[in-house]
Amino acid sequence: MNAGLNDSRIRRPLIVRVTLVMVGTILLVGGLIGLLLPIVPGWLMIIPGLAILGTEFVWARRLLDTAKAKASDLKAKVPTPKKSSKVA
Repeated sequence: MNAGLNDSRIRRPLIVRVTLVMVGTILLVGGLIGLLLPIVPGWLMIIPGLAILGTEFVWARRLLDTAKAKASDLKAKVPTPKKSSKVA
């Protein structure tokens, strides 16, 4: 067996695996369309889609981990507002 495969994927029934792949793909494609159209924010659908697909596919898990790392880096670059010490 390939050591890179997720062991929980092997124990799931086929219908559950197919359903997860379908739902994750729909969310991912919907999110990609949402990036192009101003109607729906695409990232709100891409991240859950990758999380669902990540339970079955290593590439999706790696992409999600990369997105999390970039989001953490971005969060660290945003300045935080300073608290004022004014007393009312």
